[in-house]
Amino acid sequence: MRHTLTDMGTATPEQIARRFLRARTTAVQSLLESLAALGQAEVQEDGRYAA
Repeated sequence: MRHTLTDMGTATPEQIARRFLRARTTAVQSLLESLAALGQAEVQEDGRYAA
């Protein structure tokens, strides 16, 4: 997921979920929140995430 976010630059959980088969936005959101908590991603004001 982190590599996908890096490739995309910034993205919403919905945009990232579309890159994976059968990915649910809620599951992607949880993973992105975990990445942010670990300092691997940043949450922007508009709700997008950046690597």
